Amino acid sequence: MIRSFQRKIGKLVMFIGMYHRKPALRVPLPDYIELEPTTRCNATCGTCSRSSLADDNLKNDLSLETMHKVLDTLPDLTAIRLIGLGETFLNPHIEDILKLARAKSIKIWIITNGSLLLDQRIRNLIHDYVYDVGISIDSTDPDEFSRLRPMGKIGLTEVIAGTRLLIQERNQGRSNVIIGINSTVSHENYQNLPEIGSLCIDLSTDYLAVSFVENWLMKGDTDYQATSIRINQSLQCVSKIHTILKKQQFRLALRGILVGYKIPKRRIGNCQWPYRSVHITAEGNVNPCCTRTQPHHGLFNILTDDFEKNWNGPAYQELRLAHMRKDTLNPICGSCPL
Repeated sequence: MIRSFQRKIGKLVMFIGMYHRKPALRVPLPDYIELEPTTRCNATCGTCSRSSLADDNLKNDLSLETMHKVLDTLPDLTAIRLIGLGETFLNPHIEDILKLARAKSIKIWIITNGSLLLDQRIRNLIHDYVYDVGISIDSTDPDEFSRLRPMGKIGLTEVIAGTRLLIQERNQGRSNVIIGINSTVSHENYQNLPEIGSLCIDLSTDYLAVSFVENWLMKGDTDYQATSIRINQSLQCVSKIHTILKKQQFRLALRGILVGYKIPKRRIGNCQWPYRSVHITAEGNVNPCCTRTQPHHGLFNILTDDFEKNWNGPAYQELRLAHMRKDTLNPICGSCPL
């Protein structure tokens, strides 16, 4: 009970800290960032913009050189979320990367598709180095799961079995890692949310994090319009989704499970990213946030450019000013996340 309480408090403290912002044109260096471990992936999720990457960008891995550069450049880092357009554990150097973070006492939060959790080595990496792991499950129906997140021969059964083993090992004292389910919801699968909640209860997860489908592309990008149409379809169901989630929030709270979600709406002027954090791609491109993950969305590169100079340089100050003015015409953030 005490260990479970510690995990829940830890999750809340980290989450609240991430969303604190103080708008200004010049700000301190980030103490929390997102870092893309790889663009390699064994899934072809329909909600992911990986399909828009050029062929020569589909197998990029975060190198140890880049990880060292990140840690040296941002000495005040307290937390890193490993997330991007690929599956974290497909990076061949992932254990060395995790070791570097642990040596700096940096909390690691990972999002994984769960495809490799039946591998004891992968579960050991989570127990040994990870503070928080979110496993992506968008449906409890095996066929629908495979349609939404095609992973070849790996399906819902394998992901749930691996998750169950991870939680059992944690509960037996192997670690005290925070374990949750991440679910991306749209007009296609929102009616399954109560069953996702039941799965969380069955597995005894620490949390359920629900993300609405978003447009990770900017106007002018390939597939932007097609993605926008799909998102507009989902927006027609927002009130129904909100009602379901409120019920699940109460239901799961009675079981000690946290539920987090955000209703989709324009974030310009109400976003912490320009002031608090960045998303750094496997190639070292410094992108303004987690929904701008394509290589060309970057404002500079941490390997070739001076981070501190650019972080408070003209381009970033212009972006912060756009947020202060709620400029919906800003090409980077004006339409986000729709």
